Amino acid sequence: MLGFTHCWGKSRKGDWVVKRKTASKRLRRSFKAVSQWCRRHRHEPVAEQYKTLCKKLHGHYGYYGIRLNYRAMKAVYEHTRQSWRKWLGRRSWRSYIRWEKFLKMERHYPLPRPRIVHADV
Repeated sequence: MLGFTHCWGKSRKGDWVVKRKTASKRLRRSFKAVSQWCRRHRHEPVAEQYKTLCKKLHGHYGYYGIRLNYRAMKAVYEHTRQSWRKWLGRRSWRSYIRWEKFLKMERHYPLPRPRIVHADV
């Protein structure tokens, strides 16, 4: 499978299985892409940014959402939240967003949480 690192590991039952996780190059690439996107589109309305970020995350989860890869998907989710907050806070010189304000905004615009889509792969 493209974009995954395969390695041997033990299952919870103790059997040897092939474990798959997102390749580190792909993970860094998605971090960079999200950050650049947030930077380029920081002046758009928050609702439009939210819709697009949701689509991007759903697409990422759809491809990388396999068993034993939750940790990498969680990292993408957390990085997306941090980048979005950072670039919303850089819209002007006085619009720094503290985490409290961002969490309040996030209640209205919650980003999709990572989930395993392909459990039988």
